[in-house]
Amino acid sequence: MAKDFLDELSKTAQSLTEKVSSVYESSKLRSKIAAEENEAVKLMAEIGKIVYARFVEGQETDSEFQELCEGISGHKKAVDELKAAAAGKKGLKICPACEKEIDKDAMFCPYCGTPVPNPEPAEEEVMTDEAEDGTAEEDACEVKEAVEVTEENEEPACEEAEDTDKVEEAVYEEAEEAIETAPETAEPSEE
Repeated sequence: MAKDFLDELSKTAQSLTEKVSSVYESSKLRSKIAAEENEAVKLMAEIGKIVYARFVEGQETDSEFQELCEGISGHKKAVDELKAAAAGKKGLKICPACEKEIDKDAMFCPYCGTPVPNPEPAEEEVMTDEAEDGTAEEDACEVKEAVEVTEENEEPACEEAEDTDKVEEAVYEEAEEAIETAPETAEPSEE
């Protein structure tokens, strides 16, 4: 009886060892597959960078690539504008060469030495100056309404506008936060 028990125990241990080995080998293969797929994605991204660099240099590209490159340029422009706006909120500006944040009054970038012109006042600053006679809550509501009107009137430039959706969502959140944090009874500013 003890011999049967030991034989059964030995078979079970051997079966478990084989299963663990199989799982381990499968895991190693999945890891290798993922590594190969990641390398393929990196190479595809490099191809895309080469095609986009040629587009930026003005070289002729296929019409399929032309549309994608124009989309990339649009997103890059939007990112640059958003970075400039974010830097402006902190009293800074962006160096056009190295893209680092620098003091808004700097004539040259302290990081790369590039001459940096002073930015023109943004439309938002002009609008803020004109709207000083309202309360903070009213100002936040106006911003939210402006975003909604813009959203209703705009036609998407391409189907893959996920970044734009994220920006709009962030604007809505900021507007709602401004409304919530506005004092209940804000005093009108003096004209």
